Amino acid sequence: MTEERASSLSRRGALAKALEFVAIAGTAWAVAGSASADAGNKASQKVVGYQDQPHDGKKCSLCTQYRAPGACQLVAGPINPDGWCRLFVAKD
Repeated sequence: MTEERASSLSRRGALAKALEFVAIAGTAWAVAGSASADAGNKASQKVVGYQDQPHDGKKCSLCTQYRAPGACQLVAGPINPDGWCRLFVAKD
């Protein structure tokens, strides 16, 4: 593997981890500030900008937080596998 290729992979990995941290931190903030968060401490769909259709090829079924057949670890309510929200973090 070339040095340039190895450097690119490490930057990509670091970016993915940074985005995951931002998503989790943002969710914690949204849950703390949202009266609509459910008893499971999940953010409301409105707070995270949830929609029932994909966004730029990103969809819930490709997210690390999605739990089949229709739930999310971070977002309350029924989740469409083809939906999307701002907390999206792609699976490895």
